[in-house]
Amino acid sequence: MKKTLIAMVVLLMAASLSAQGIGDLKGKMAVGGFINYGIGFGKMFDDYEETFEDFTVKNETSLGISFGGKFLYGLAPKMAVAASVDRQSIKYKGEASGDLGGFEDIFNYDETESWIAINVNGVYFFSPEKKMCPYAEAGPGYYMPSHEDADSKFGINGGLGILYMVSPTVGVDLGGRFHMIFTEEEKTNYAEIHGGVNVFFGGTK
Repeated sequence: MKKTLIAMVVLLMAASLSAQGIGDLKGKMAVGGFINYGIGFGKMFDDYEETFEDFTVKNETSLGISFGGKFLYGLAPKMAVAASVDRQSIKYKGEASGDLGGFEDIFNYDETESWIAINVNGVYFFSPEKKMCPYAEAGPGYYMPSHEDADSKFGINGGLGILYMVSPTVGVDLGGRFHMIFTEEEKTNYAEIHGGVNVFFGGTK
């Protein structure tokens, strides 16, 4: 097992040393997968304690880890359009307590819901000729909640990242994005830190 791990590390290092940048992106495509860690902002994600007459509710809201996929198509030497889909989970945890029928009762809950985020972003790569290439991206999104009583909403997102090419066709993608969902009452803003792998193919010879 140790020999296998060492061999894999050596092969990865050798591929990294021999790798070049993406090069001219025009006509080039990529498919990839990624993992996100979400952080919520705004009133919707605030912890709270609220009392209704003789009843008190305590709640903690947090985002979890999500997974997704991406397809990228090069429009120009340094520009591309990328479509991504991921499922973001949101956890509600807390307790409700109060005087029910003359006795004290406590009810604990731990529920998880989610939404599907579909984003189509323009992406600008600052130095595609180099192995380590910073990029910026932004675009619209469509967010579909799992709760049957909640409506799907449009939004926008944008972020920064770094693509590191470990071989001529494989790149490791690290970055972060900020999302703003257009909800009526409570603002639904969240950030995500992501890591993933993209495989490139096609393009000019």
